[in-house]
Amino acid sequence: MVENLKRWSDTLDDVTASKPWILEQEKKDLLEKIADMNKWLEGKIKEQASKKLSEEAVFTSKDVESRFKPVQKLHKKTISKKAPKEKKPDKEEKKEDTKDEKKSEDKKEED
Repeated sequence: MVENLKRWSDTLDDVTASKPWILEQEKKDLLEKIADMNKWLEGKIKEQASKKLSEEAVFTSKDVESRFKPVQKLHKKTISKKAPKEKKPDKEEKKEDTKDEKKSEDKKEED
């Protein structure tokens, strides 16, 4: 779990460099969530280490999973973000382009 969080934060720069449509704010939000999850998990691990084995656990796998799922979901959403579609030229622009092409073809034929 900790390894996943570290790997995600380490590779995020490479991913966002290859996908410039991922906004800086999205990257920042994801890094914050990863840092929060890491901080919470490390705190719980330290707290658990100070307890005896016979005492009740400080946290359970269910606790970790409930905190990890939203981070995982955000990571997947951010990394999987598709590039925005390019705008198709408007009909008016197409008409103008075809008119311009016809004019240039007519001029070539006259020469």
